[in-house]
Amino acid sequence: HPPCPTVQRNAATPLQPMMAELRRNAEATVRARKGKLLPKVTGRQPTADTQRALHELEVHQIELEMQNVELRSARDEFEALLGKYTDLYDYAPVGYFSLDEKSQIHEANLSGAAILGVERIRLANCRFSRFVAPASRPDFLAFLKLVFAGTGQEVCDLAMIKEDATDFWARFRATAAISAPGTPKWCRMSVSDITAIKHADDSLRESELHMRLATEATSVGIWEWNIRTNVLRWDAQLFRIYGIAPTPGGFVQYSDWSRALLPEDLPENERILQDTVRRRGQSRREFRIHRRDDGEVRDIDSVETVRTNEHGRAEWVVGTNLDITDRKRAEEKVRESQKRFHTLADAMSQLAWMAQPDGFITWYNQRWYDYTGTTPEQMVGWGWQSVHDPEVLPKVLKGWKASIATGKPFEIIFPLRRADGGFRQFLTRAVPQKDEHGRVLQWFGTNTDIDDQQRAAETQRRVEVLAASNRKLELEIVRRKAVEKALQESVQQQARLLDQAREMEEQLRVLSHGILHAQEEERKRISRELHDVIAQALTVINVQLAALKGEATIQAKGLQHKINGTQRLVEKSMEIVHRFARELRPSVLDDLGLIPALRAFVKTFAKETKLPVILRVFAGVEQLNAEKRIVIYRAAQEALTNVARHARATQVELCIEKIADVVRMKIHDDGRGFSVQRTFQAKKIGRLGLLGMRERVEMVGGRLTIESAAGHGTTIEVQIPFSKTLRP
Repeated sequence: HPPCPTVQRNAATPLQPMMAELRRNAEATVRARKGKLLPKVTGRQPTADTQRALHELEVHQIELEMQNVELRSARDEFEALLGKYTDLYDYAPVGYFSLDEKSQIHEANLSGAAILGVERIRLANCRFSRFVAPASRPDFLAFLKLVFAGTGQEVCDLAMIKEDATDFWARFRATAAISAPGTPKWCRMSVSDITAIKHADDSLRESELHMRLATEATSVGIWEWNIRTNVLRWDAQLFRIYGIAPTPGGFVQYSDWSRALLPEDLPENERILQDTVRRRGQSRREFRIHRRDDGEVRDIDSVETVRTNEHGRAEWVVGTNLDITDRKRAEEKVRESQKRFHTLADAMSQLAWMAQPDGFITWYNQRWYDYTGTTPEQMVGWGWQSVHDPEVLPKVLKGWKASIATGKPFEIIFPLRRADGGFRQFLTRAVPQKDEHGRVLQWFGTNTDIDDQQRAAETQRRVEVLAASNRKLELEIVRRKAVEKALQESVQQQARLLDQAREMEEQLRVLSHGILHAQEEERKRISRELHDVIAQALTVINVQLAALKGEATIQAKGLQHKINGTQRLVEKSMEIVHRFARELRPSVLDDLGLIPALRAFVKTFAKETKLPVILRVFAGVEQLNAEKRIVIYRAAQEALTNVARHARATQVELCIEKIADVVRMKIHDDGRGFSVQRTFQAKKIGRLGLLGMRERVEMVGGRLTIESAAGHGTTIEVQIPFSKTLRP
């Protein structure tokens, strides 16, 4: 657009004076030609020359009329183009200005006036710099100086102030115009409002900061891989985990990761990652790395998910890495402690075993298997009956069940069959481990081989019979004393071994409780951090993104697309974080109590499995201490999970009630049922889950029973002592 001396005061544009001048020139040409060709008329008759002149005049007149028609047509076309140019110029999506070196405005379109919030007529002789924020004016004058000094286009972003004092951000694009010699210099400049873009950039940077702070607080490193461009980025925490110096923008090569993995772990992890991309799903894996800065081997837990585009094609892989080396070392210490206990128990000269409160045996030492020649699978639970004398077994069962019912120590002598089929006599003793309320948590038993002592006693009996045949009394006394001494030494040895067994039993109980407590506390800590830090940060990010999406203008379609993509990623991350937090430990259990936690779990369970659950809970259950409430929740969680996996049920009932001084929880399903004994005897994951459930219940002095039959469903009953006394 050419410059004008001053800002136009109406809708006229620089083309209008040109059109007026064009019309004046055409009319002057016609008048000149008419004056030149028309001769003066006299009273004489026209001569031949005069007639020829008149003929030529008529021809020229016709030509002039035709030219006049063409000129009028050209004028109309110019006027139409002028209207289009005027609309395009005035209503363009950006503001246009013509400025001199002192920033005085010589011309502006309507969009430019609207951006500044001023009527165009009032911009005459105004300096553009008055609309620049005071802090940005030096930068604007420097920008203007560059424009007039160069020949190319200059661009800058500055803070502006409208006529009504509203501040906004604007982007300037300016080019110096070619001026005639001796005339003032001027430039063309476009101005666009980029406030929404600036705010979006600021919000994105703030969101990235929140995400970085959240991940640093939980020691979780985040990575993302653009499958289409093969670009891989790490956050700052991931560089710290791998001991690698951060790179600009966080961009890394695939080799930075692959070289860090131990060679024996790389192929399987690459296979899992490729399979995850192919399935467009999620995966979880563990691997080991050599940290680059110190060379230490670290254990890493990795979780990743694939994000697809609108066409369903895999586009991004987003994942997390967590250094679990310290946790793995703690677990190894626990295993070492258990191994030492088993080694000590295996070194005993007696057969040793451990049983649950209901008599279900869960462990034997190696001496038992060496003597009986059996396997752990054969002996689990009540399988020990197979190595008993069938004639003596009813007596043993009667005494053992009586001790289970009363909680009193069990002691009896009976024969056990050894691997070669022979029997030897054993003195069997079992002592209960009880909680502070006197309820049995587990049994620890020993079988002491007294077959030799029994034979010695039989010899003594025979000696006494020979004494009746007039043998010397002194010989009888000597032999009796020898036998008594041997028996006394055997009893003393057994007492010492029993004391050792009690000490080991107490150590095992303390160790088991400590492990369960540590697991629950760690679940609680990680779940709380996931919920309170990452989930809340993701929620704030998503809210801010939604607000930005509403502020984005039509010119910011690219920004809207990025915001939409980021929102989908945040929502997916929130789903993962919430699911991990619920699986580890639901926050509602600590914040609101057992009943709301059970209702939330049952609601989610029914929604995910399409399996209706009837829930009835008496309000007083909240008076149980925290440890007992956690045990009830975990038992219900494990039981319903097993129903969903194995039962093929159509309905589940979960009832918690108070009977006398006991809280009873019954979980019944109408599924296909199963053999309880075979399940506990078999090596199955389900058996481990039931054993873990039973151990938790017994840890708080409770009792767990299971009744199930094929075609009649399953009923799991948990009984826990009720107490209003809350422990810290």
